[in-house]
Order: sequence, then structure tokens, then C-alpha cells
Amino acid sequence: MKVNLTHWKWWRVDAPGAAVLVVLAVIVYACGYHPLMRSHREYLTRQGELAAQHEHAARLEGTLVALQKRLGAARETAEAGSLNLKPSSSLNSQLTQISALAAQSGLVLADVRTGPVAPQQHCEAFPVSLAGAGTYRACTVFLAELKRAFPDTTVQSVDLAASGIDRSGMGKFALGLRWHAAKACAARQDAAARG
Repeated sequence: MKVNLTHWKWWRVDAPGAAVLVVLAVIVYACGYHPLMRSHREYLTRQGELAAQHEHAARLEGTLVALQKRLGAARETAEAGSLNLKPSSSLNSQLTQISALAAQSGLVLADVRTGPVAPQQHCEAFPVSLAGAGTYRACTVFLAELKRAFPDTTVQSVDLAASGIDRSGMGKFALGLRWHAAKACAARQDAAARG
């Protein structure tokens, strides 16, 4: 059975109704569904960004807690083992002790020099230059012992040069140190408090 649409009597009513339905569907999609889906995608994107921010904040909080613990430990160490600086008048004694340590470590000193004092906020810093000869191992032993025995002395520079002719492993070295001494007024106050 064939349906002839040209003779169908309801086509004049159904065609405009279908057109209205299509227009309504387009309007619903354009005004309702499409913005809703776009908003949903934006919501999911922002939820992902928020989760990433929460994760980043948790990592930063963990780092902050670890740094606060390290700071607390450093403060306890500083309070427990506060460094008592010697007065600047004991510079010659300090140089003698450093020279003796260098000899014990196997270094041969050729030159020991001091530079002009550099006033710091809490102390006075004396540059000390050591030069001579020794093996690499002797230099490392000296630097390790220097750190342990003289916490008031810091290493500023290390220059090691091997000699191609000498097969004994001896080479030249130049060390830049800085000895920290108590300020003159602080040393007098400390002496008055003891006596």
C-alpha cells in the first residue's frame, strides 16, 4: 500500500508543527543544553585545577613542616653549642694552632698571611691565607680537622695545583680562610662578667 503525501490532508498542519518542533529543539539546544554542557565542562576543568591546587598546597605544607622542624633543630643546636669567639688579640695563637694542625695533617706551609680585619655585625673577621705543598689527601684531612677543631674558622677558597713532574702526589695549595673573633667591646664585657 502506497501513501501519497500530496493527497494527505494533514500535511498542512503537521509541516508547521514539525517546523515548530525543530525550531524549539534548536532553541532548547542553543539556550539550554549547549550552555549547560559548556558549564559542566568548565566545572570539571575547575574541579581538576582545584584538585591540583589542593595537592600542591599539601606538598607545600609538608615542606613547611619539614623546614620548621629543621629550623627548630638548628635553633636548639645553636643554643646548645653557641660559639664562644676568642678576642682578636689571640690572632697569633690561632695562627700557631692552625699551622700546627696543617703540619699534623701532612702539609708543608710556605706562607701564612693575614689581611686587614673586616668588621661584621656580631664579630670581626680576619682573612688568613695559607700556601704550601702537600697531597690531595693531606689537604682534605686538614680541611676536615680544621672544621672540627676550629668552628670559628671558615674556608673561603681552596686552590690545588698538581705538579706534573713530581710523582709523589705532592702539589701546591693555597687556602683562603676567615677567622672570626669577638668584637673588642664584647670581649671586654665578657671578661668583666667572668672576673
